Amino acid sequence: MDITETPAALEYVTEDLGYSQAPVVVVDDHFHRAGLNPVNIAMATQEATVP
Repeated sequence: MDITETPAALEYVTEDLGYSQAPVVVVDDHFHRAGLNPVNIAMATQEATVP
């Protein structure tokens, strides 16, 4: 989702999660990472596919 086009998403990322940079990868309320870091993106992808 593009947070520049969805005000509620931008508010969630900045206010609720406290991030000020993008990209932000959100798997759920407990697992999220910000920044263009391939390791964090890989971890989020793996977390999202584990049942």
